[in-house]
Amino acid sequence: TIPNPSAALDITSTTQGFLPPRMTAAQRNSISNPSAGLMLWCSDCGANGELNIFNGTAFTAIDGSAAAFPLPAIGDVRANGVVFWVDPTNPYQGLVCSFTDVVGNYMWGCNGTDIPSVANVPFPPAYTDVGARIGDGNSNTTNILASCPSAPAALAARTLGADWFLPSWFELEEMFLNRVVIEAVSGFSPFGTDYNSSTEFNPNYYVGYHSQNFTGLIHKGTYSFKVRAVRAF
Repeated sequence: TIPNPSAALDITSTTQGFLPPRMTAAQRNSISNPSAGLMLWCSDCGANGELNIFNGTAFTAIDGSAAAFPLPAIGDVRANGVVFWVDPTNPYQGLVCSFTDVVGNYMWGCNGTDIPSVANVPFPPAYTDVGARIGDGNSNTTNILASCPSAPAALAARTLGADWFLPSWFELEEMFLNRVVIEAVSGFSPFGTDYNSSTEFNPNYYVGYHSQNFTGLIHKGTYSFKVRAVRAF
């Protein structure tokens, strides 16, 4: 076959394709001084990988739109924390926990106060109980502080910033279920024992992590437990 006169490279085949270099997004980003027009296959961009082209400023998808980000995984570092849960309905979203506990131990506080906009859960809580579910920690924390502005544990979580919160019970449990992977991340401080959650049982008790039996009803005004703050990404 006579090559196209306008092409430096003209490949003809009806049984094979052109296979560009394949690499991860991290490897792509480490390319020094990429030239405009550089093409490669990003193997972990998006759910299935995608073809990327450097436009002189940034790598983009083949249609010129922004290149997809790699999907998060448990143990990845995102949003100044470590991923411990990925949303099964949207794998680009999830939750991270902070690298360290907030310094000190904190009572839940508000003893004798039933936080009106935080649902009381049965004990032990079910995965679908409002107030204990994954995804409830942020609203729990906001509502705790709205009704009881001096709540020590909720305030401690928010010292990391407005996006950080006291985890719900099942958010806390998810961290511990993935602790082997999470604690292997460089710079991550291993979990201790006895942690606050934002899940309320009644005016006097909340559901917390207790070293002796994992799930426990903890008196709001008696025990000071640790806080490991969480945020969404």
